[in-house]
Amino acid sequence: MRRNQKTVGIFLASALSASMTLGDGRADAVVDRDVTPIIAPGNGWRGGATAPLSDGYVRVQSDHALHASDVNTEPDVYVVAVGSEPIVASGSIEGGSVVVGQDNDEIYFESNAGLVPSDTDGTTDIYAMTFTGVRRIVTPNTHGVLRSLGVSQDGTKVWVSTNAALLPSDTDSDTDYYEFVDGTARHLTAEDHHGSSTVTDFFTTSDGQLVGWTTNEPMLELDTDSVADIYTRDTSGVIELRTPNTPNAVTSVVGDPLRTDHVVGLTTSALVSADVDDSRVDLYSFSDDGTATGLTTSGNGAFDVSFVVARAEHVLVRTSDLLQGTGANGTAPYLYTVNLRLDEARFVAADASQLAEPRLTDSGRVFVATDASKSAGDGDAHFDVYQVAEGQFTLISDLASTSDVFAPFAWDERVLLSTTSALVSDDTDTALDVYERRQNGTTRLVDSGHAHHTQIGGADRDGIEFTLELDIDGSSDFGLQLARFAAPVALTTPEVVGRREVGRRVRCVGASFDGDGLGPHAFNWFVAGAPVPLAVTSSFEIRPTDAGRLIRCRVTGSNVAGSATRISETVRVAPHFANRPTVTGRPVVGHSLACSGRAVGASNIVFRWFRDGVGTAQRTQQYRIRPADVGHRLSCLAIATNAGGSATARSTTVLVRTT
Repeated sequence: MRRNQKTVGIFLASALSASMTLGDGRADAVVDRDVTPIIAPGNGWRGGATAPLSDGYVRVQSDHALHASDVNTEPDVYVVAVGSEPIVASGSIEGGSVVVGQDNDEIYFESNAGLVPSDTDGTTDIYAMTFTGVRRIVTPNTHGVLRSLGVSQDGTKVWVSTNAALLPSDTDSDTDYYEFVDGTARHLTAEDHHGSSTVTDFFTTSDGQLVGWTTNEPMLELDTDSVADIYTRDTSGVIELRTPNTPNAVTSVVGDPLRTDHVVGLTTSALVSADVDDSRVDLYSFSDDGTATGLTTSGNGAFDVSFVVARAEHVLVRTSDLLQGTGANGTAPYLYTVNLRLDEARFVAADASQLAEPRLTDSGRVFVATDASKSAGDGDAHFDVYQVAEGQFTLISDLASTSDVFAPFAWDERVLLSTTSALVSDDTDTALDVYERRQNGTTRLVDSGHAHHTQIGGADRDGIEFTLELDIDGSSDFGLQLARFAAPVALTTPEVVGRREVGRRVRCVGASFDGDGLGPHAFNWFVAGAPVPLAVTSSFEIRPTDAGRLIRCRVTGSNVAGSATRISETVRVAPHFANRPTVTGRPVVGHSLACSGRAVGASNIVFRWFRDGVGTAQRTQQYRIRPADVGHRLSCLAIATNAGGSATARSTTVLVRTT
């Protein structure tokens, strides 16, 4: 295994390092992309790649023996630590579940292999393993099949389902949900005087403070209908019925809720008066007091459950209804996004049957692939990627594409594309490459070189890591790699250029960064060490209050993995005269005149006298009037200097008299 990884690593070092060209034609420096082989091509990768489990770890499935503990020919689930051999073989479990704690220290997985001496029951149990290889069994050694459902962000809670009676409160052989904390079981779906029946749709809020499920077992006395309802349980053990007590069942729960104050589910029940056709499946939001709000109930159309996509506070749906007076027109069915916080639907697009691979972002943006020409310039029959809102289509993939383009993943500010088209100038082959599309251009993330096929198998929630399936010889025996966005690295330090005078603009130039998927640089300006509010562009207009003070700029380069900053050297602003100098004294022969001038930020001020606009030899603050000055106009010029430069100001003139 190590020998194969080394061989593939040599190939990837040349094939997966490429220069990037942004949409404005500016070429970035060549960088070695952080792409690491997980399973070498030809070594039995099977099935679609899943998203990375955590930093540097990926779940894979193979019927090849990738670990010494794998002694059978059954498909096994592995957790692979990138850069080393797989460290977990799950036993003979096809499609077994693997989860990783948020702290990245432990893997939780299913196995019937008896990996520790105390596991003697021969059935599936839940194990925990640190990445150093220490195993411990999480679930009791008892007969009955256990399946892992999830793990809390902090790794302290593990949720499992089982038909084994692990506690006295579980009095039947039906499937129940349990929570384990430090090896101690807690019964979630049964109390002392309640059994359980069909339990499905386990979900949890992202912080693990609320878990829930659907069941047709009346778990509370107020539930009298014996049909499927949604229940939740908080950390204090309080169980609540989230759906109204009606004689009609909830079909299922949609997605994992991110807030404790609502749960979203599908049902054929008419739970609100606007739902006039209870034979249709509609989307409802159920608040913590059991109130139902119909989200897709304004018409009589069919709701297509195959197009339900939940993300954060938004749900993407397809329906033939005209929802909530949105005024959609065209051919049904329609695409809508539903804002769960506002309980409202927003029209996205008509004729949704033409749209493939709908992608929904956290903020509710929708991306689709379609072979229909939805914008000027898209005149071919190939699939392209569009962002769509309120019936308006914006082309995301490049007009240069001459083959199908699909969007495996989408986030608010970027989309990952896979295509054989050359979307950047240095893509000269016909291999399927992976691109990232941002507002500031297109970047080729992976150059598959002479590979027959390369595509994204899965990505983590932020898109910092994603898996790549690689077929070098066209045999469809894929290799598997993990690609990772590295945080940018600053290459050069910026400097402040321009005349540093009040009223002038200076610029922050010269900063550069190395990294994949860089967005536009961010700028900040500082005066006397304090940040200047709203000064966030590459130029800065010097204010009168900045005279004589030290300024500098900071430049930040960012991508999805992090950021890097560089700060310029401090430079001093030249002095500034807020007012003109004044000439005092009697303008009479034998008397003296004085020039008084004050400049902010000056380290030194010198004076020069002028007669009728012509400079004299007098360079002191005092001027002794001579007979030759009679009838002429005298003025003074103040010159203030510091390390940042100089400023000048001229007084008004005075007429010299004889008396």
